[in-house]
Amino acid sequence: MIDHIGIDLRGKVAAVTNAGGAVGGSLSVVLAAAGARVVMLDGNKDAALGYTTHILDTGGVAKAYCCSETRCEDCIAAAKFSRADFGALNILVNVMTKNEQYQKAKDMEEMLPLPELIRQQYLSMLYPIYAYSPQMDSGASIINVLPYGNDVIFERATAELAVLLSEKGIRVNSIVSNLISTYENRHLLYPDEGGVLLEAQRVIQKTPMGRLSQPEDIEGAVLFLASAKTSAFMTGETLRIDGGMRAGCAL
Repeated sequence: MIDHIGIDLRGKVAAVTNAGGAVGGSLSVVLAAAGARVVMLDGNKDAALGYTTHILDTGGVAKAYCCSETRCEDCIAAAKFSRADFGALNILVNVMTKNEQYQKAKDMEEMLPLPELIRQQYLSMLYPIYAYSPQMDSGASIINVLPYGNDVIFERATAELAVLLSEKGIRVNSIVSNLISTYENRHLLYPDEGGVLLEAQRVIQKTPMGRLSQPEDIEGAVLFLASAKTSAFMTGETLRIDGGMRAGCAL
C-alpha cells in the first residue's frame, strides 16, 4: 500500500463498494490514511471487517455496512445509515472490477455468463450513484474502478454520468487497469505451481511492463481523483493504469 502522497482528505466522507475484497479493501485503507472517514460497503459485511479493524487500529475512522451494490434497496438503506453515522458523502468509489468475480468464485466454471456479468457490473455502478448522489454537493467525486475486459462499455457510461451530474458540480471519472492480481485470486490466475491461467498469460504478454496489475497500482490515481484540489476540473475521463497494455495492443 502507498501512503496518502500528501493528499489531505480530512473532513471528507468516502464510500467504497466491494470493500471486503482486496481491491476495495486496499482503497479503503489508503483513503482512511489520507484522513477520510470511510464507509465500507459489501454484501458480505464480515469480509470488510478485517479492513475496518486495520483502519481503526491505525488511527483512522471507518465502519462496515452490509450492502450488495447490485441491490438498489441495499444501496438506499446504506446511504441513509451512513449519512446518520458520518454525514453527507463527498467521495464514492465504485469497485466494479471483474476481479471481484474471480475472488468470489470457487472455480472458473462459476463465472457468470458475459451478458449477465455486464448487467450486474452496470447495476453495481448505477445503484450506488443513484443512492448517494442526492446527498453529494458541489466538489464531490465519483470514481468508477472499471472491470477489466468490459471497460469500454463503461467508459461511455462514465462520460454520460459526468455530463448529467455536472449540474450539481459532482465529478465522475474512471480508472481501468489490466487484470488485477491479489492474494485472493492467485489460485485462479495461477492454478498450478508455476502455471498461469491462459487469460492472465495473455494479458502479461500484451503488457509492455510484463506483469498483472496490483491493487496498489491504482491507489495514487484514486487519491488524485478524490481530491478537489488535484482534479477539480476533471470529469468524464478514464485513467488507464495498465502497464501499457492498450499501447501494446495497438502496435
